[in-house]
Amino acid sequence: MDINIAAAPGYGAKLKMPEFYALLNSTINVLRGRVSLAVIAQHLANQKLETPSGKDWTKDRLASYLKSNAYKGI
Repeated sequence: MDINIAAAPGYGAKLKMPEFYALLNSTINVLRGRVSLAVIAQHLANQKLETPSGKDWTKDRLASYLKSNAYKGI
């Protein structure tokens, strides 16, 4: 399996499997622009998706993640 080291681990200080980021980012992308960051964070919590560092999502953590290289894919 090939892991993009450039994306490691900018946000949350732990490297997750690429599938984790693919699922997380696709979930965020579907909801982004339709609902608030707080609603997206709640949805991620309901889906049992934690931050890369294993914490619960909040709107502030989500905002930081959206600015990160892990979300941007670089």
